[in-house]
Amino acid sequence: MISNNNINNRYILQYEIGRGGMSKVYLARDIKLNMDWAIKVMDVSNKSGHAQIYKIATEKEISLLKQLKHPALPRIVDYFLEDEKMYIVMDYIEGITLSEKLEREGKQKQEDVLRWMRAVCDVLNYLHTRKDAIIYRDIKPSNIMLTPEGDIKLIDFGIARTYKSSSNSDTEYLGSRGYAAPEQCSKSGQSDARTDIYGVGATMYHLLTGKHPDQPPYEFYPIRKWDKSFSRGVQQIVQKCVMTDPQYRYQTAYDVIDAIDNYKTEDQRKFAKLAFTGIIGIATLGVISATVTRLALGESAGWFFILDAVLLLLLFSMIVFMDMKHIWCWFLGKEDKEIMKSKREPIEPARVSSTQELDKMKGNIHYKTYDAGTETIKLGDKRTNRVNKYFQFYVVTSMKSVGIQEYSEEGVNDEWE
Repeated sequence: MISNNNINNRYILQYEIGRGGMSKVYLARDIKLNMDWAIKVMDVSNKSGHAQIYKIATEKEISLLKQLKHPALPRIVDYFLEDEKMYIVMDYIEGITLSEKLEREGKQKQEDVLRWMRAVCDVLNYLHTRKDAIIYRDIKPSNIMLTPEGDIKLIDFGIARTYKSSSNSDTEYLGSRGYAAPEQCSKSGQSDARTDIYGVGATMYHLLTGKHPDQPPYEFYPIRKWDKSFSRGVQQIVQKCVMTDPQYRYQTAYDVIDAIDNYKTEDQRKFAKLAFTGIIGIATLGVISATVTRLALGESAGWFFILDAVLLLLLFSMIVFMDMKHIWCWFLGKEDKEIMKSKREPIEPARVSSTQELDKMKGNIHYKTYDAGTETIKLGDKRTNRVNKYFQFYVVTSMKSVGIQEYSEEGVNDEWE
């Protein structure tokens, strides 16, 4: 109920369109310009600690928003105090919050969520890359508006802060439970761009799964646990965003944008991995069968016969399933013998080498090391040496190229093209 709807002899409050803990937002008519605005009203007559903190936060919100110019951010056009109330006049954004959309429809479509969160990251990238970087600190569905045209608007800058490079911790511990990053609740951590990235991941999780992060099971399970139709690439994005330690998250909002734009690459890699596994299994059975037959006939079936067959089928499967336009190989020289000796354990796909020299030479390579067992090598009439044999499978996705190399702990022995 609005008792006095004529504010500052200019704005006519029409009806309430939203409210927070200590403020209300009204649709208002500007009788001078004959247009609608949204007016945020906060009662500052209460001298309690909470009211004063919120008043300070609101003043900060005004100060921040007045500096910003981005199509996804509301403009502050006026603000004033009247009758112990603070009024903020800003763009009226028609639409609903993503929180309201969740309540009405439940979990959202993957492609819609990716489009919305990409737009949010575009705003965050703008905020984070300013000369005085602004950390939003409250990414959540209720602070993201969806317009009838499908555009995204980021609202409510009440707890945003300017990043202080000289500070080791935040002076205020504010945020929304479930969406706030661990460092927002820690006296030893300062929020930075990665804090907002955590909020992006938590929001994506909620929108995709319908599971509120502040409700049981209070844990960010991989999203495919809830729905196997979710992309593996998108699952990886969400999981990386919500890592507890900021150093393991995406480091910038642009990194998240890039991951969203290229998430299908991860799906293709996973599909190729499954294809490799199947083909290797079939190839191994076939080669074993052929080997048994040769042995039954009294013929010799050497170790290299098996490895050659598997490698050829592996390379063939890469060509078929990854749609390669160019196939070529490269090899490390014998001078890298010591580096090779340090690589005896299997390495998971999509990890860069821990050896800086290899990183420089190989560039952006996805690879896996396969254990090919041991081989006895004759060193003379009376000396033999058993060595562990390995081969690596390389993929450079940007070049659509592959390379395969077999080596042992004694150095490079054999190569295939």
